Amino acid sequence: APFILLLLGGLGLFYQLKKRRSQVGEAVLSVQDEQRASSLLNEPALNEKPAANKDSQA
Repeated sequence: APFILLLLGGLGLFYQLKKRRSQVGEAVLSVQDEQRASSLLNEPALNEKPAANKDSQA
């Protein structure tokens, strides 16, 4: 459950960044968000603890 909350919080931050920088390189930000989101969704399936540690450090 805590990891899901962290993931939702991260997505919320990404959405706010998109809003603020929507006029500057929106395509680049969307690509980076997709890569980060896919990595966050794929890593926990294999090993949940390291992914959670990466979230707390970032």
